This record gives sequence, structure tokens and C-alpha cells, in this order.
Amino acid sequence: MPEIAITTTPIKMSGYRALTEAAAWFRLPGRGLLAVSGEDRVRFLNAMLTGDVRKLSAGEGCYAFSLDARGRVVSDAGVYVLESEILLDTEPEGTVALRDHLERHLIADDAEWRALEDAFCAIAVEGPQSEERLRAILAELPVQPYGVIALASGWIARIASTGLAGFRLWIPITDLTLWIERLSAAGIPPAAPEEARCVRIENGKPRFGEEITIRFLGPEINLSGTIATGKGCYLGQEVVERVRSRNLLTRVLAPITMPERTRVAAGAKLFDGERRVGEVLSVACSPRNGALRGIASVALPQAVPGVTLQCAQVAGCEVTIAS
Repeated sequence: MPEIAITTTPIKMSGYRALTEAAAWFRLPGRGLLAVSGEDRVRFLNAMLTGDVRKLSAGEGCYAFSLDARGRVVSDAGVYVLESEILLDTEPEGTVALRDHLERHLIADDAEWRALEDAFCAIAVEGPQSEERLRAILAELPVQPYGVIALASGWIARIASTGLAGFRLWIPITDLTLWIERLSAAGIPPAAPEEARCVRIENGKPRFGEEITIRFLGPEINLSGTIATGKGCYLGQEVVERVRSRNLLTRVLAPITMPERTRVAAGAKLFDGERRVGEVLSVACSPRNGALRGIASVALPQAVPGVTLQCAQVAGCEVTIAS
């Protein structure tokens, strides 16, 4: 069969090095930001999300999914608890779906939401030295994962999209230039979107809208801590609990690696002998590994680091499950 063309983009090394060795900032365009208020906001969101919102105090947060009744992922959300509101930070591909989902199920609860992304934009600051560099311009940073602190205008949360240490700034759009100048003065250079994507895939971190879609059940995403247990009822819980209690999980997302010159792209099917056991969901060139890295949906028995699979669409191509 013909080879599949690589859909990866060669990366610039300056931003990549900054991200992986020190710190860099990059825009997160198109993200949605909802502020949910009302007396029943905690109860309502606890029934809509896989995270245990009830256990969160002001300044704390979590990362969660919104599932449909079949247990499939409708959207993801960073959840940040403020004194009188809860912020939901969503990928561009999940923003409309999450809002429709909340609106459809908001019936008797005293809760309401409003969109904030027309006034605020998101900037990521990530890398092993991101905290050290940010302390040069911010007196206080969130300590706990997904924790949030209010800025003079906006918020900063301890959450990262690349799988590295990092923070997310939600700042007024009108202050964007000012913040870029502040970050530059703190020795934090910019990184390009393709560089951030490369680091994310190197670290095996799936993103809603690319690897995570509604075709997958919540447990299949294989992200620890995303689905709380023992939290009570939430939409999709019956399916999630059935999968857990009856050991019905058959596939998970897993990081993969391939030789650098292999021509593989998203959509390539993976085989163990003659049996189809997976599908490549994303691919990126990895300077760190000197290879192609990716994320795939793989049958559970084969989703073990070191297992080698074949990509029948590329003659002689071997794909290895990475750790």
C-alpha cells in the first residue's frame, strides 16, 4: 500500500529549547472561559463533570471531562474555584459543546454561566524554570496543581498543556502587549505553536480536539486523576462504573515512537501480526528522541511500554509503545 505523507511541521529550535530547558510563553488562541455562578454552582458542576468539584475550596481546581450519557467525552475543562464563581477553561474544539451541554441540563439548579473569552485571552508559560522566571514579575503563584490566584486583572492557574511544569495566564486582551513585554523582561522568550505541540506529543499528553474526541469513553483517555471515584452521580457515571467494575476497558491512549524517516501520519492503523489493534492519532518530529513521537489508541493488552506493532500502510514500519 502507498505510504502516508507526514503531516508534521519542522520546528524552530529556539522556542523548543526554551520550553524543554528553561521556560517559554506561547498563546493559546480560541480557548473558551466560562464563569459559573449561583448558589447551586458546585452541585450543578459536580453532576456535569468527572472531577469532584465538591471537595474543592476557593483557590483550588482540577482537570475534568464532561461526558454524555454514553460515557463519551464531550469536552474537557480546567476547573478553577474562586470565592463566588467557578471558572471553566476549555479547548477551542470543546467550548461550544460544553456550553450546549451545560445549558441542556441546567433546569432547576440556581446556577448560570457567562462567557469571558471576548474580554480575556490565555497565555501559557511552561518549562522547567517557568516558576522561577515568573517569580521575577509575580509575587505569588498557585502552589497546588490546578490552583488559581487572582491577578490585578485576570487569573493565573498552575496548569500546563505540554506535560511540563507550567502556568496559564488569563489576562485582559487589552493588556496582551504589556504582558508580553513583562515576560520578555523576565527572560521568558516566545515559542511557536508547532514547538509547543511537539513538546506535548513528546510527553505523551493528549489534547481535546486532536487525540481526545467524542469517539472515546472517559476511561479510555488514560489520564490519571481525571475521573474521580466515589463522588456520587454525574452524567456518564453509569457507563464509567460499568467499565471499571466489569473490567470492560478494551483500549487506551498511549504514547508511541517510530524511526525518524518513517512516513506515518494520523489515521494509520496498527497491527499485532494480522490483528488490528490500534490507530495513530497524532505524530510529531521529536528532536529529543531523534525519532517520530505520537499518540495512538491501542488495545489494552498491547498498550505496554516496549511492545512493537506494525503499521501496514508503511512497508516495514515498526511502532513501539513508549513509556
